[in-house]
Parts: sequence; C-alpha cells; structure tokens
Amino acid sequence: MAMETLPPTYNYLFFEELDSTNDYAWQHVREFRQDKLTIIHAAFQRSGRGQGDHKWMSEPAENLLFTICIPVRENCQFAIFSITELAALSVRAYVANTQQVQDVFIKWPNDIYVSERKIAGILIENLYQGNSLQWIFVGIGINLNQKSFPTSFEIEPISLVLLDGKKREMHKELNIFLTYFEKYYREWLKRAWVNLHEEYNHHLWKKNEEIRLLTFADKKEIRCHLLGVDMDGALMVEHDGMEKKFLHHEVRWIKL
Repeated sequence: MAMETLPPTYNYLFFEELDSTNDYAWQHVREFRQDKLTIIHAAFQRSGRGQGDHKWMSEPAENLLFTICIPVRENCQFAIFSITELAALSVRAYVANTQQVQDVFIKWPNDIYVSERKIAGILIENLYQGNSLQWIFVGIGINLNQKSFPTSFEIEPISLVLLDGKKREMHKELNIFLTYFEKYYREWLKRAWVNLHEEYNHHLWKKNEEIRLLTFADKKEIRCHLLGVDMDGALMVEHDGMEKKFLHHEVRWIKL
C-alpha cells in the first residue's frame, strides 16, 4: 500500500499485521535501498517490543506503530544518542502541536509523557557490520485512538483521543508526524547535534526536580536531583552532594 503524499525520500511499507515492525526491519533490511529512509508501518503488532524486556501493547488499528529505517553513510561520525534525541523531539513536537499544549515531556531515555502519563514510546536498535554501523531502526508507538489500557500499568497511559475526544486516521497522522521528523532529521544531517541535545534537555521530564531511581547492580533505591542528560545519553543527577551519571541499563525510575 503506497502513501502518495509521502516525499520520494521514503520507501513506505504498510502491513495490517506484523509481529513487530522492528523485527521486520531486521529480517528484511537487505531489501531496503541505501538512498532512502524505509518506513515499516503496521496497523497491529502481535509482539510489539519496548525498551529492554518491555512489551508494547496496542489494540488493533487503534494506534500509530511504525519503524523508520535510517541508512548510515560510510564513515559518518556522530554521537549515537543524537538519534534518540532526534526521534524523541519529533514525537514530542507532533503530540504538543496536535494538542496545542506545552506540558509534553521526554522521559529519559525515550518515552513521551503528557503531564504524568505516557503517550508514546521509542525503541532504537542499531545494525552493525563488524565495527561499522550500517542501519538505525527507530521504532515508534504513539497512542492515537485507544481508550482503555491493561491494568498491569503502574500509571495508566494516555492517548490523543482521551485528551481531546477526536478519532484519528493513522495514515494521515503518520504524514503529519513526518513533517516534524523531517525538520529534526535535517538538523541531524547538518550535524546540529548540540542544538538537538539542548532542546532534548529543555523538554526533559522532571528536570530540576527530585526523583527516585533503583540501581540494577546493587538494588539500591536513591533519591536524587535530576540535572539533565549528557551528550552520550547518561542521566546526570546530584546525590548526597555529588554529581553522578547513569546509563539507561544501570537504573530504572521509581514513582515518588
């Protein structure tokens, strides 16, 4: 199925159902053109994946579920976390402008929150050949029309329809999202990574507030002050008068 309004820089693939759009990318990447971004879009994912061992649960044809496959030019040098910043800022801008509100935040490292509730998530995976990065797979899930969510969530997610009561058509919304993605992608291509990093920190959830983290290594809970995120994607906090840094696989959030 083609989207005629999509710019020619995209190769677009749509499926009514897949196990996972990121999984499809891994399985079929050899078929993708190196001179285009490939978008894999599914109305439903049977086994949607989130960060770590988390699952992305979505009702059929209710939400926006897709993966953007970005080919990496030979010898392209960049801070790998800049891709997370590019994706998070794109999703945040789409949600904020759709709702005409400003309380849309990026929860480190790659979730999008409206106030205190999650509305979107991002999963980024990198394909290497030897030590050379070949492709970046940016998996994105945005809650559009879903009105109820599994009770297993500590805090129930939110969706656009729960915010404004408007049901949305997913193909149209993907086109709208891509206008924001293209803006930030052009900045990324121009190596404006410092600008992306500063904007990411500007919209960081709980910045300059007290937070609680659980360290995976020693299962220790710490209360700390969130300072920001560094260029490598490490969370910077102040704890017991000292600045500390944590990578995303070293800690998890705990509700205050």
